[in-house]
Amino acid sequence: FIVARYPTKLCEAVTDIIKLGVTCSIESPKERMEMVPVVKELQAIKNKEILGEFVDVRSGLKD
Repeated sequence: FIVARYPTKLCEAVTDIIKLGVTCSIESPKERMEMVPVVKELQAIKNKEILGEFVDVRSGLKD
């Protein structure tokens, strides 16, 4: 449903999440983001994108 109605928004959200994941995967733990900013970034992605209508960060897809 979300892919058919909002393909561009979904691609933007997935791209942002992947970029954040790569940032969190830096080899040196000292250079990685701390979890509080990571959660804030995920919430910002959720609020910015159409995903906010369909996804709860804590539990996954809404019914």
